Amino acid sequence: MIQELILQHFQSHKKTNIKFSSGINSIIGISDSGKTALLRGLNWSINNRPLGLSYISHWNRDKDGEPIKSTFVKVITNKGVIERRKGKVKIGDESKKFNGYILNENDRLEAVGTSVLDSVNKLFNLDEVNFQGQFDPSFLLSNSAGEVARFFNSTIRLDLIDRILSKADSKRLETNKEKKRLETEQDSINKEISEFDWIEDAEILISRIVKLDKNMCDSENIYDKLLSWNIEYNQLIGEIENQEVILSAIPIVNKIAIQIELIEKKIKLQEQLKKLYDDYTEQNRIIGMADFSIANELIESIEILNKKIEAKEERISDLDESLTEWESDCSDIKSYKKDVIELTNKLPDLCPTCGEKLNKDKFK
Repeated sequence: MIQELILQHFQSHKKTNIKFSSGINSIIGISDSGKTALLRGLNWSINNRPLGLSYISHWNRDKDGEPIKSTFVKVITNKGVIERRKGKVKIGDESKKFNGYILNENDRLEAVGTSVLDSVNKLFNLDEVNFQGQFDPSFLLSNSAGEVARFFNSTIRLDLIDRILSKADSKRLETNKEKKRLETEQDSINKEISEFDWIEDAEILISRIVKLDKNMCDSENIYDKLLSWNIEYNQLIGEIENQEVILSAIPIVNKIAIQIELIEKKIKLQEQLKKLYDDYTEQNRIIGMADFSIANELIESIEILNKKIEAKEERISDLDESLTEWESDCSDIKSYKKDVIELTNKLPDLCPTCGEKLNKDKFK
């Protein structure tokens, strides 16, 4: 939004400073008081036109028509300060001729021909469509249908939208085709993998047989040890019975029995833990033998395709929103035309100021 406009030595303005309020601003005055010069100064700053020296005030020209003091138009917006200047500026300790833009009172950019720098356009965000002279025909109302269509086409780029939609649709078809091909390839791979399912069952049976054989060997060893301990126990009992101190040894025997019972419990617990450890080791071995590389590659390819599809759908959604806004603008234009016709019909036949007959057709 333009907040302030300053003109110096521009046409009839020696030094003019105008501050704008938010909303609509009106500038009024008698003829030749400099109203149109304000619009020309703004146009010179935004669009770099007109060229030449016609806009320089007559009191500020040397014999060659060049400005004696700098002629400039400064526009202060909510985004920054843009100054269009022609004349001498102080650079260091020297005064040099300058014809161009000064952005934010610091960056100097030379003007070339009638082109406008991108940095200036970004600060203004305005173009020729935003300007209308005093005697210019009403915006779009006096244009033919073809001219109006060309204007809106250049504004919202319908041709670009059509090309993007066409490319998006083509890409969607290619993506769907590739997706079907990958799904077919995945089904084929799954069928090939299913033919080797018996290998896993065979490995499980073999591992169980090995475990049972090992458990039997362990059990036989334990049985032999227990049998040996039992023989030794019976021998000790026989020896104890022959001893006179048998009565005093009974508490010790009871403690030994308790310790033996605890040892047996620990042996059982050790067997359970060993079984769990063997199961864990076997499961890790089976998992380590599996080859998931093909499945992972397929999953990654599918995820990439899904991301591409989501990106295309987002672009299509953005295009749909733009098309909806365009249709809304067309509806507003039709409504404005209807309002113009209604207001024209309400005009009197004679002009209330000069008394001449009004030509209503030129307003329709």
